[in-house]
Amino acid sequence: MNPYFSASCWIFILATSLTRCLYGESLPEKSTKNTEKENVEALFSEFWTWRLQQSPEFASEVGNHTFDDRLDSYALEVFRKRMTDAERFLQIAHELLPNLEDGTYRSNLELLISELQLFVDGMKFSGYFFPVNRLEGVQRNLVITVNSAMKFDTTEDFRKLISRYRAFPKQAEEIIELMKEGIRQGRTNHAVSMKHVVEQFALLQKPVELSPFFKPFLSFPESVPSTEQETLKSEAKQAIEKDLLPAFKKLETFIEKLIKVLGKNSSRSDFFQNLRSDPRFFFKTKEDLLNAYKDTVDNIIRPKLPLVFKNIPKAKLMYVL
Repeated sequence: MNPYFSASCWIFILATSLTRCLYGESLPEKSTKNTEKENVEALFSEFWTWRLQQSPEFASEVGNHTFDDRLDSYALEVFRKRMTDAERFLQIAHELLPNLEDGTYRSNLELLISELQLFVDGMKFSGYFFPVNRLEGVQRNLVITVNSAMKFDTTEDFRKLISRYRAFPKQAEEIIELMKEGIRQGRTNHAVSMKHVVEQFALLQKPVELSPFFKPFLSFPESVPSTEQETLKSEAKQAIEKDLLPAFKKLETFIEKLIKVLGKNSSRSDFFQNLRSDPRFFFKTKEDLLNAYKDTVDNIIRPKLPLVFKNIPKAKLMYVL
């Protein structure tokens, strides 16, 4: 997530800064037997567990390696479920806040409420439809996660990475389907945001031994028996060759076609010429132009003036063509 979101559409909060971050099970019902502090701690615990489960790649980045064998989901229904979950967390947090007297707990709960509200509000803009661009996306993030965030101390650690590679075709397919839905809804990145993206994907198509995805298997700690090292290398090569790189190539091909269809080759002069000539960008009559201007000033700008200015002129504006 990251998806994201990215995720641009995710709750970017290090819950370790909240009072306690326990790895517990589901949140118990709010109980009168529990103190308010205990109820808040239970909420923090469930939120943090949920956060890590929803974004295994984020979990790796913050040092929790429980989910190193998994990847973030980009399925549209998962994004919608995250929205529902966040709204539930938000409701519980609001219920706990009024009776919370401890200043530290209250500040932490207010911080969580703020981040949850930011996430819920942001989801309305459907930022998850933009999972790939020149600055971020699986073509950049996965390499960083593998070589900077994961740990490789035991045989199990290496097997988790292999499982993560084998899970990538599903993630790639989810990204493609998500972008297709974005196209249907008219939500796509600007061409500038996609510049060099195809080249970034192409750079990943290397012989396995030279691939950054194989780097963790070039050396092993003493804790990994020598009898298992060759097996791990063989399984890693197979996962990279048959699962990871073909899925990246499929994504690359899809995005390359997408860019061509949406007008990658249009020049800036073509763009401005289109603005000057396309009827969609013109009013048919001068009255339509005046009415649109009046609507913008009276119904959009004026109601927001008190947010910026203390004294608002009472005189009505006159509109003249």
